[in-house]
Amino acid sequence: METLDKVLSSALKDCLTRGLILAPKWLAELLQSLDETQASLLLPSVPQRTINGTPIRKTTPKEDRYLVILQTFLNAREYGNATAHAEKSGSNHPKILFIRLYSLFLSTDRISALNEREVHLKKVKLELQSLYQEGEMDAFLLYLYSAVSLKYKDTKLAAKLLTESINLFPYNWSAWRDLTKCVGDFNEENLPKDTISFAFFKIYSSISSPSTNSLTPYRTIIVSYFKDSPISLLYSALTAYSEKDYKASSQLFQQYLSTSPHSLEYLDTYSDVLYVLTSLPELSALASHALKTNPYCPETNLILANFYSLSNNSRKAIEFLQKALSLDPENIAAWVLLGHEYLELKNVPQAMKSYWNAIENGGDRDYRAWYGLGTAYETLKAYTEAIRFFWKANNCSKNDSRIWNSLGVCYEAMGDREKCVQCFENAVAGNGGVLENTLALKKLGELSVDPKRAVFYFEAWLKECGKAGDLKEEISRVYIFLANFYLNEKVLDLAEKYAVEVKNSDEGRIIWSKLLKLKSV
Repeated sequence: METLDKVLSSALKDCLTRGLILAPKWLAELLQSLDETQASLLLPSVPQRTINGTPIRKTTPKEDRYLVILQTFLNAREYGNATAHAEKSGSNHPKILFIRLYSLFLSTDRISALNEREVHLKKVKLELQSLYQEGEMDAFLLYLYSAVSLKYKDTKLAAKLLTESINLFPYNWSAWRDLTKCVGDFNEENLPKDTISFAFFKIYSSISSPSTNSLTPYRTIIVSYFKDSPISLLYSALTAYSEKDYKASSQLFQQYLSTSPHSLEYLDTYSDVLYVLTSLPELSALASHALKTNPYCPETNLILANFYSLSNNSRKAIEFLQKALSLDPENIAAWVLLGHEYLELKNVPQAMKSYWNAIENGGDRDYRAWYGLGTAYETLKAYTEAIRFFWKANNCSKNDSRIWNSLGVCYEAMGDREKCVQCFENAVAGNGGVLENTLALKKLGELSVDPKRAVFYFEAWLKECGKAGDLKEEISRVYIFLANFYLNEKVLDLAEKYAVEVKNSDEGRIIWSKLLKLKSV
């Protein structure tokens, strides 16, 4: 058993030794955010062993010298030198073996010739495959093998390898994040659910694959360890975002930004929140802050794209999305947003191309890309294809009211009333906001054969939408329907409640006149 702060410090050292970037940064944030009352909490230590249970020996003084040299080359991104010196060491220690293969793996992205790149990648794959069959892999080599498998789009093998890696070493955040690319190919029951990492994973994965269950228990775990620290505020904001509580998410992001003004991590998600809330002044301020902090990172360009999109300048938004993609060609969110902007410009072919790029870069388990394709086909009135892609989106996010509404609209256009009604009912039961609920309830009222059922849905719709100015005409038609219904049912107080709202219209005056006659009898 070791104290929590020692477990995290040891894990940080293990990740740094191997030249990882994302995982050490995450662990460093956990360490500096850890509440003092929790630092001395005793946790099981993480033994260094291979998948067949063999303990990993300590490095020799010679290997330690080589590790310092290899880390230096990795940090300088001199992957060729790192590979060459790892080979020169003659060591088969898992740490040095990882750096040699990891450097070779990273160097493949720098090779312009496709055939040569494939040769390098295959070399890494075959060696890792052999090590795996011999049971000589530790958690980090398993992680590297999974990364190679993802390059080959073998998500089933990647999920298996990541699950094994995480169980051996649950503090490699890079492995947890990659697991979100394998949704549907792994069983959560096989993951170490009693670790801090699992709570972070549940909230992070909900961004692209919304959960049908509450995320509050996981947020509570994080807050209990890290109190009001920046990382606790950040994941609280992400929780609210995933649960579509955008106002709460915005407030939490503001608090996070005030405590961590130099970090741009997830601020593109904050810009999504402000976009949904149509908070243009706040989005403008966030864009200015991001530009001052670091104008050359994907997050800044995504924030600027959202600002220009909300300002109805799709062409400028596209310009910044393309900049974001030049910095990170595999950024799924950027490809999806690019598709949205092309749709705004009625450029459906380019929109479809962008959504497919999102899918091909690992977004096939992300509902946003499939939903975008469905929307593109719906725009073309190709409802059969639209329905196919909306169902793919639904498989990634089963409780999303917006997707159910889109399916309902398509089935209505195709004349399939039964499926249409079922979809709108699912939308009402889903996790949508006011906008999604108002659409579904109104559609259900219009589609109801039973007048009493229509009344139920229309009255629920009125409670949701209130007397919004842009819905005034639609609300008036519903008032007339409800006034007529209650007039025919001789429920005069309710008939009056709705008739009084429309008594100045031609149809409303007729209803009002009938109502007065009945009341005078």
